[in-house]
Parts: sequence; C-alpha cells; structure tokens
Amino acid sequence: MPKIRNDYTVHKITNVAGEDRWQIRIGGSSKDYENVTTCRSEKEANYQVEQLNLDPYFFNRGQTRAELYPAGYIIPNPLKS
Repeated sequence: MPKIRNDYTVHKITNVAGEDRWQIRIGGSSKDYENVTTCRSEKEANYQVEQLNLDPYFFNRGQTRAELYPAGYIIPNPLKS
C-alpha cells in the first residue's frame, strides 16, 4: 500500500474576471508554498490532489514516447524509417 501524504492541498481563489478557480499547492504556510496547477472545477482539483498525495509523480505518468506513440499523440516522422 502506498504511503498517503498530505503535501498537496486545494485552495479556492478568484481570478480578475471574478470567476472561481481552485489552486493545487504544495507547501506549508500561506506565505511559503508553490502553486502546482490551477483547475476550473473543484471536483477536478480534489481528484488531482488525491492522486498527487498517493503518487507525487502523477502528472509525469504516461509522458514517455513509448506511451504516447500507441495512444496516437506522436505522429511518426515519414522521412525516418
């Protein structure tokens, strides 16, 4: 069973247009944190925080060429055989 962390948290913010956004932050105090990403929905932010607290490399999974090519995200170069 993976170690469950509580490093990542969700914080509600309001952008300049007055729309609500949810920041995913890592760090302790309100002055000493790093913004990881921003979500448009609270549901998506909570899901990402749960996954990041289980696996800190959650955003990096599935980003290698071997994983992207079968999924169709990388188009092979026709000039190379």
